[in-house]
Amino acid sequence: MLKSDLRHNHAEQAAQVWLVNLFFGPGVAPTGRFLECLAIQLHEAGHEVEVLTGRVAYHAESRTSEAKFRGRVHGLFSGPMDAKRFLGKLLSWVCFYCSVTWYLATHRLPDKVLVMTTPPFLHLIVAVRNLFSRRPAEIILWNQDTYPEVLAAVGAVRRTSWLYQILDRLERWSVRRVDKAIALDRAMEDILLAHGARQVRTIPHWDLPHEGLGNPGMIDPALEGRMSRFRYVVIYTGNFGWGHDLSSLRDWWKSHPEQKDFFFLFLGGGEQWDGLFQWQQEQKRPDLEVLPYLPREQFEALVRRADLGLVALDDACVGLMSPSKIHSYLGYGKPLLYLGPARTNVSEAIEAFQCGFRCPQG
Repeated sequence: MLKSDLRHNHAEQAAQVWLVNLFFGPGVAPTGRFLECLAIQLHEAGHEVEVLTGRVAYHAESRTSEAKFRGRVHGLFSGPMDAKRFLGKLLSWVCFYCSVTWYLATHRLPDKVLVMTTPPFLHLIVAVRNLFSRRPAEIILWNQDTYPEVLAAVGAVRRTSWLYQILDRLERWSVRRVDKAIALDRAMEDILLAHGARQVRTIPHWDLPHEGLGNPGMIDPALEGRMSRFRYVVIYTGNFGWGHDLSSLRDWWKSHPEQKDFFFLFLGGGEQWDGLFQWQQEQKRPDLEVLPYLPREQFEALVRRADLGLVALDDACVGLMSPSKIHSYLGYGKPLLYLGPARTNVSEAIEAFQCGFRCPQG
């Protein structure tokens, strides 16, 4: 596991480690929660850990109040406090890039800098900073989403465009200067190696500790009444963005208008969320409910109530992103219902542990 690798890498001498990501700590952003989990482990192992993160919140209304990491956390300026729309997110990225650049330029580098990919290309900033340092830091890239390929896969940028070509060259230049890269599945590892990474390991995410919140009494009685009329409750939590394909589910809904087996509950947000909510309003299906991010206690109560955790991934996004929501589902003991391709962290988990079902798109 990643925690063990870093924890024991300097068994005889503690290391200075910076962890860099826009999100950190309690909340609904999985990258922030995974990074906090890692920071706690490293801190307890005796390493000197500092976190460079933004002040932006990912759906602040769902954030839990208590931070668990007791080390040094630098909340760098990152634009609007609660960036939800595309322009707001882009502004927070740009502000965070500038803040990280300034911090690295005005501070001595530690032994190691671990960067995630929210926002992307943070390792490029550290690689450039290393060029001006007498004692360069070891760069560890913890890859969550693979850029710039994911932009082309979801149709945000054309592969033939000048912007894509520039981003691709910057990515390859910076990845060649990364000392170690961490992929979440084998397909992602192959792409990082093709980018020029010297040392890559596939280390899937782990189960995050649960806070023990939520009980059946927190579920809205009207919603509970609707769910109880079906044999199984299938829950989808978190981001529903451009890389998540639910077309197969919509086709199934159309061909099974009166089905009584599955109730589908969606909790979250994302680029495609408004379209899903509008579709629910138009169809008025009794077996579907679409809700925004909820406070943690209500969220946990509904996940505990569910029978299956739904995961969806577009075929074009193999190796480009890995749905981290599966680990929350498995942590609650929920089997997976996966709509997507093979050779992903989801399909590998299902094959290895027999913990769910995979349905190829179409």
